[in-house]
Amino acid sequence: MEQNYEGGFHIERMKSRIPWDMPQAHSHNYHEIYYLLSGSRRYFIGHSIYYVEAGDLVVIPKGSLHRTTQRSCGNYERYVVYFSDEFAAPLAAMLGAEEMQRFLQLGCIRLPQQYRSSVQKLFEAMEQEREKEDGCAKMSKMCALGSLFSFVLRHGAGVRKDSAEKLDKIQAVARFISENFSREITLGEAARMACMEVTYFSKQFKKWTGFGFLEYLTQVRMQQAQELLRNSELSVGEIAEAVRSCCEEKKRKARRIITIPNLLSLFRLLLIPVYAMLYVHAETAKDYLLSGAILALSCITDLFDGLIARRFDQISNLGKALDPIADKATQGVMLLCVAGRHPILWWLFGFFALKEGFQLVMGCWYLRKGQMLPGALMSGKVSTVVLFLCMILLVIFPGMHAWAVTLLLILCAFFMAVSFVSYIKAYFGRNKKVEKL
Repeated sequence: MEQNYEGGFHIERMKSRIPWDMPQAHSHNYHEIYYLLSGSRRYFIGHSIYYVEAGDLVVIPKGSLHRTTQRSCGNYERYVVYFSDEFAAPLAAMLGAEEMQRFLQLGCIRLPQQYRSSVQKLFEAMEQEREKEDGCAKMSKMCALGSLFSFVLRHGAGVRKDSAEKLDKIQAVARFISENFSREITLGEAARMACMEVTYFSKQFKKWTGFGFLEYLTQVRMQQAQELLRNSELSVGEIAEAVRSCCEEKKRKARRIITIPNLLSLFRLLLIPVYAMLYVHAETAKDYLLSGAILALSCITDLFDGLIARRFDQISNLGKALDPIADKATQGVMLLCVAGRHPILWWLFGFFALKEGFQLVMGCWYLRKGQMLPGALMSGKVSTVVLFLCMILLVIFPGMHAWAVTLLLILCAFFMAVSFVSYIKAYFGRNKKVEKL
């Protein structure tokens, strides 16, 4: 995000009455000072996570990738000052290069309570000069900014970053990405580095940094490319080639066809007609038991193909399409066959079709906007497991009493409804989960 502030200086004060997250990460060619007057925020800068409380001051050097997100649902108020190297050059000359650099690398600092009113007055003084156009305005803003520099360097105390183990590991991964942006880094590799399961790591990384994993990796690479354009002697073509080499490797992996997860998904598709023929023509207990075993095998392969894809970095574009097709086709045919013997289940099949139709329409709509859900919701996974277990019972015990069939129907419908509501919230809720591709 590049702004052209006249004179190389800008100050703004904002008070928010609603929870708000910065829509996307950004960096700019200005240094930034963020001072929180009230409320609390979470700030991710470069590869560090800070919890910012009222009275905390955050220094963001130019070119640093950063994003602020809500930490609580309460209101907050803050000052933000932007200044260029040229504007601060006289101050840097007086402070000295070493002290100026120390200020810019402070990160997040907590000022002692007795000094906060003095700091706020300095921000107010800069704000009062904002609209003035006389010859004294620049000098007044520079004096107030210089006083802020010296005051903070004298009295500021470093704010401790959260020492929770999972945050230390997430920050370590973010630091590793920042320092190794030119090499291919996969989600599975990052999760192993953090000693976390892939799905859990992905959610935790998004929760604590405000970035999706791929979003952060892309942003770091874009930022580094911009820095190379500004500060290196490399040509545009050479920089583009360096970035392209990373992207080409990622695309090559995404285009893979023969992978274990893809073969498992294909196997599940081939099991569908086998199950249907066996169940429809079943006459003996052995036939029904074999039909149930096929469904159980399909359910197990459904669980394992995703785990293998994430654990061994075998995620592919074909797999992303093939897995849900095999999943939904299996569930649909399974319900149709069982409903033929237990007509009351047609209600469940109708609800299933409504839910899946909604997800298909919304998925296509958001896909056209360049967005999608980061993955299946936990409620959807639970609903799928419950549906498989209940249908396997109905397949294995075809003579089940009507009250038991009704009970299983209600159980499936309940979890399916919970899943449906979760997806509606994910697409339309206040904290919707869709992400940019």
